[in-house]
Amino acid sequence: MCYEIECSIADPVYLSHIYIITHDSKQLPGMATLPINPMAWPPPVPTMTTLLFFCTASAIWLVLYILSIASRSTVAQAVPEQQKQSKTLTSTLPSIRAMLRHLAELGVILLLCWLAEHQPLFAPSTKHPTIYGFTLLLLLILGASLWSLRKNPSDTAPLNRAQSEEWKGWMQIIFLLYHYLHQGELYKPVRIFIACYVWMTGFGNFSFFYLKGDFGLPRLVSMLWRLNFLVFWLCMTMDNSLILYYINPLHTFYFLLMWTVMRIGAARNREPGFVRLKLCALAAVIFVVWELDLAPLVGFRSVWGPLLEDTAVVGAKSGAYHEWHFRTSLDHWAAFCGACFAFNFPVFKSWIEDENNLGGRTVKVLVAIALIAATCGWAYCALPLPKLEFNAIHPYLSFIPILTYIFLRNATKQLRSWHCVLLSTMGTYTLETYLLQHHLWLSSNAKSLLVLIPQSYYLNAVVVSALFLFLSRRAFTITLALRSMLVPRDTRAVVQSIVAMVAVLLFVHTSAALLCSTRASAPMVALVIALFTLAGLVLVAHETEGSTLVLSKGAVIGVLGALATVCVLEKEDQRFHSPRSHSHCFCILFLLLHSIADLSSLLAHRRRWMWLCCPQLASHRSPLATLRAYAAVAWATR
Repeated sequence: MCYEIECSIADPVYLSHIYIITHDSKQLPGMATLPINPMAWPPPVPTMTTLLFFCTASAIWLVLYILSIASRSTVAQAVPEQQKQSKTLTSTLPSIRAMLRHLAELGVILLLCWLAEHQPLFAPSTKHPTIYGFTLLLLLILGASLWSLRKNPSDTAPLNRAQSEEWKGWMQIIFLLYHYLHQGELYKPVRIFIACYVWMTGFGNFSFFYLKGDFGLPRLVSMLWRLNFLVFWLCMTMDNSLILYYINPLHTFYFLLMWTVMRIGAARNREPGFVRLKLCALAAVIFVVWELDLAPLVGFRSVWGPLLEDTAVVGAKSGAYHEWHFRTSLDHWAAFCGACFAFNFPVFKSWIEDENNLGGRTVKVLVAIALIAATCGWAYCALPLPKLEFNAIHPYLSFIPILTYIFLRNATKQLRSWHCVLLSTMGTYTLETYLLQHHLWLSSNAKSLLVLIPQSYYLNAVVVSALFLFLSRRAFTITLALRSMLVPRDTRAVVQSIVAMVAVLLFVHTSAALLCSTRASAPMVALVIALFTLAGLVLVAHETEGSTLVLSKGAVIGVLGALATVCVLEKEDQRFHSPRSHSHCFCILFLLLHSIADLSSLLAHRRRWMWLCCPQLASHRSPLATLRAYAAVAWATR
């Protein structure tokens, strides 16, 4: 899970996406700070879409949470505990609040990513390569990993779950240090690690489909959600291209490839001959696409050329097509090798677990010697090569160190029963740590270092790392929680959920496009968010079972009146840039507070919130009276 630093600081594409700090920023000792350009208002349409969506979700959750605490309604008391802990989204208030809370948390994480890139506290600094620091950190992590060794006698199967997560964990730690400390000399080992990940994608998905035979829509959507949910919102928030986070589309592509191979003729997947035939067909397709260059008839360009462009974007200075060709070509045989190993895994498992046969142990020793010799030969011949020459032979030789590691790690029962909890835990969050490192550990899309504590390189690294790991863990938890809620196991329910989510996103995206095209001001966007919030509360009140929430018509009409007032004010004062902007902003705030106050029917038996927000207008209960009050306030502040 790694993003190579292939774009130099002088790259014009890179420089066009970094900004200039407008305030004084202190420089870390021995490190240069980088200049960057602030993002203008209004933001791009994808960023505006994210702003509308997550601000609305957060506002709805906050209102429901505060009102539920203040009202002490019997609704929350009447919900059984098992219903509160239900994973699937239901039409109950606790379930809806839980979903909105997860969305609000994700919105905070995305906001931190945006702030770290566009409005940081201190200017990002250049990377500080140090082989001694890298070695020391590896030794410290190794000691902590050995201290966290745990034995699990009940699971001694080869490549068990804990062992696989441990494998991903120690590779991910080296990836992160490779990026943070800019250890370019580790490029070739890192390429092997990425091949390991692609190999595991082929192995894991082939094994699942071969053994479980679950090709249903819920499984497909569930995997696509896991691989692409966070990166989708990151691309929207940062207005970046997907190719910048190339690991996600890479794994998505190979997952879909394995799903397609196993889905064709799924009824005959128990016939070894038929599966071998499908693997041969897969090898032929890989050979034709990546090995032959006979465009436009066959070859990589004939498949991907119509879909990808050559225009320079962030993360691909030569265009998405060339970057995708480079990334997929490096490991285009790895997933196939993993699938072949998965097909023969039952034979390997029975052989490696047989430790009573003396002849079998002798064969294992000989196999170990042969694999170690092959790996040493690969290291001696391949690693010293220049980068381009190494990349040319890497797809055909990466399986050698992979098979050697698998065999040595699973050679005995004792080795299979032990694993490092620290590394296994780290391996669980590899996708989130890979994505968030671009903005919450590093900065400028992984080109520089994030700075929270200037004048102290090591203390800053500790604080930023702790925050980064905590937010990665939360992002992992949120992704799985929302997947459980919004991706049911029933096909019909999944289709309905997908249609609903797409409809909501299209509506929000269209609204964002309209706001950006009209160059709406920040107060106008705030009013739109308030309107969306009230519409969401109306929907929650209408759809929630057993809820006492009944929104008054005056609240909705009041916000519409406030929206019309702001439109007039904005037209008069040239988007709130006149000297009277302070009074108009006060008017907007007043109207928003009263709009919340006018939701008195949310608490049918408690109207004190109206008095708390706006005592003077608490007696206006009809929609017409509310509009008159809004007009009076607007005229007074004028």
